[in-house]
Amino acid sequence: MAAGRGRRMGSLTDDYPKALLKVGGQPLLRHALNNLNTAGITEMGVVTGYQAESLRWPEFSKTFHNPQWETTQMVFSLFQASEWLSASDTIVCYSDILFTPRTIEKLLAAPGEIAVTNNVNWREVWQKRFADPLVDAETFKRDARGVLTEIGKKPLAMDEVQGQYMGLLKITARGWEAFEDFRRSTSPGRFSKIDMTSTLNELIARGVEIHTADVHEDWYEFDSEEDLKSYP
Repeated sequence: MAAGRGRRMGSLTDDYPKALLKVGGQPLLRHALNNLNTAGITEMGVVTGYQAESLRWPEFSKTFHNPQWETTQMVFSLFQASEWLSASDTIVCYSDILFTPRTIEKLLAAPGEIAVTNNVNWREVWQKRFADPLVDAETFKRDARGVLTEIGKKPLAMDEVQGQYMGLLKITARGWEAFEDFRRSTSPGRFSKIDMTSTLNELIARGVEIHTADVHEDWYEFDSEEDLKSYP
């Protein structure tokens, strides 16, 4: 998922999208491709938007494009790839994160038609990014089976954040049907603006099971210049 510009990066994304910002000497996107490949993912596609031509890499067997990238959100971009998501099991990966191959292996092994990884060490990461971790955190609640019961709301206390969504999802072809049902029952205006965690929360309210896979391995998210500076 690489349609956005990353405006919080300021002038760093004047000429190319956030996915191409270098961390540890390589573009974020290169890290993602390498780790997905190490985990056994060999067929990859990309959803483009801003500066799409810069993301036409030979590693991508398919390129999907969101021409409305500037006025729409992540879920709208994801639906540009419905051709793949409706036909086979797919790993959805944001392009502004760093993760390990082991993280992908855990996600692949997760049960259910829809699953997300859960950053167990989220508080340690958030304390490096924010003076108050709750400022930017979202609720993440699950039951004894590891099935999400709430995600994406504003938490009032730490015990409402039992983990952290990491920008990684497994969606089977059957699981994608739940997303399609959501799109059909949502007004076009709202659908174009809704974010991913809000969508997942709505699927939960409709009775859709979303499983979680605990991850203790390193994970980083890059939203701002400060995040780039704080990367070890």
